[in-house]
Amino acid sequence: MKRYLYTGLIMLFVMISFIVYALKHPDAFFKISLKLTYAIYFIYLVVMIGMFILYFKNKIKRRIKDKI
Repeated sequence: MKRYLYTGLIMLFVMISFIVYALKHPDAFFKISLKLTYAIYFIYLVVMIGMFILYFKNKIKRRIKDKI
């Protein structure tokens, strides 16, 4: 499913954009605890990697189906 690939790529682009913004504006910050911020970052990263894994998993399944 290409939607997994597109979702993963969009999430990767948003992540890179956020990192660039954060590096250019070190005075900006969230008004939430640091632990919660790290948890949100971790969940975002896991979901993004999961989208790429789902894309490649479905791609391999399709190739196996086509060979049979």
